[in-house]
Amino acid sequence: MSAFTGEIMRLWCLLLTLFLWIFLIIKDERCQIIPVGGIVGFLVTSGVHLCFTPVFWESVCLLGGGSIFVHKPLSRWLKRRLLGEGDVKLFCLCGLWIPVKLLPIFLMIVGSVGCLRCIITHKRQIPFALPIFCGWLFCACKTWWQECGVLYIL
Repeated sequence: MSAFTGEIMRLWCLLLTLFLWIFLIIKDERCQIIPVGGIVGFLVTSGVHLCFTPVFWESVCLLGGGSIFVHKPLSRWLKRRLLGEGDVKLFCLCGLWIPVKLLPIFLMIVGSVGCLRCIITHKRQIPFALPIFCGWLFCACKTWWQECGVLYIL
């Protein structure tokens, strides 16, 4: 398979995942539930994407472990729910797309969009799929842009 074909496939995976994100965000906004079907679709497109990219295991471990820590032990200690189970799954799946060097930017974008949304809506609890999407979109597109040289040259 040529480099050009691999880059085109990565682009298709990215675009298909954008449609899945729209579905996840709409459902999270309406019910504050991230549907399992959307998570499975995101997992499948991430798996196809991994056929053309390296696996960012460090990112998966850091995002997954950190979000599980916030979801379980930290929530128990503070006696309030901080992240839902769907948000934890989204963080883990985002790790498949984002190299570890971009994790600080990803987390800053997620936190900034989440805080801004709380300020605008005057709520302390918000659906978190949209802030995660904003961080994922920036970092996944930045990674694609940096690594896909053939399409950039065209």
